[in-house]
Amino acid sequence: MRHRSARSGEALKDEALRREALKDEALRREALRGEALRREALRGEALRREALRGEALRREALRREVTRGEVTRAKLPRRRHWWRWILEGVAALVVLAVAVTAIVVKLTPGPAPLALPKDAAAPSGPLDGTWRVTTGSVAGFRVRETIIGFSNDVTGRTSDVTGTVVIADDQVVRAMFRVSLDAITVDGKARQPQLVRSLDVTAHPVATVTLTRPVPLPAAFSSGGTVTLTAAATLTLSGTTRPVTVTLSARRDGTAIEAAGSLPVAFADFGVTGPSGYGVLGSLASNGTAEFLLILRSRAGRGA
Repeated sequence: MRHRSARSGEALKDEALRREALKDEALRREALRGEALRREALRGEALRREALRGEALRREALRREVTRGEVTRAKLPRRRHWWRWILEGVAALVVLAVAVTAIVVKLTPGPAPLALPKDAAAPSGPLDGTWRVTTGSVAGFRVRETIIGFSNDVTGRTSDVTGTVVIADDQVVRAMFRVSLDAITVDGKARQPQLVRSLDVTAHPVATVTLTRPVPLPAAFSSGGTVTLTAAATLTLSGTTRPVTVTLSARRDGTAIEAAGSLPVAFADFGVTGPSGYGVLGSLASNGTAEFLLILRSRAGRGA
């Protein structure tokens, strides 16, 4: 009986120990599970914080990019303004240059073409004879120039003209005139460098016009009427002689004969070189016009 009670007590004790062990195991597992949950929570919190930090960095980078873009956009109009101001300034200068050129060209026209004087006296003395060029005679040239689209005439003048005309039987049978190129003035200035070079004035200082066949004089000329004549002649210029056609108006004025006219001159025909210095903004025509006003007096009437 005692032996059975001892075994029963031992069993109860073992059962109590087993239960205590199970309880401890359960507590240990619960603690382990709690630790695992805590660590998981900590890892989750770290991930969340990392995510928040990454989002903050991304937003900051985006903000800086936007700010940089806004600064760039703010600067672009300024650059465009500078270019626009520069272009507007250049355009204004071009307009001003064109306007000044137009004013200069329009306000400083060249002299009018040489023509007969307005008044004339009744003719006096015989017509036949030798007539010489005298005081009051003028010769020169006229060439068209263009600057920035505006045109004007460049003119040269000289009174250094000599020559004779022989009239017989109501016709001009001989005539020759010489013009000193060295004495031509352009805008009041003598020996313009471009003129001297173009016409080779140093080697050929004189231009000569020589009549090649007689020119009949209409009856109205003897009585003092103004007549228009066309004469065949040669022009010697820069050492080259070429045929030319001279168109002129002539009349008697007291004891004198007056003749005014012109003849075309193609520079290439005489080896005349174009002037330099015009550049892309200007040009000079490749041909010009020789002009003259001759006051002739006969030997018998030279002192009149």
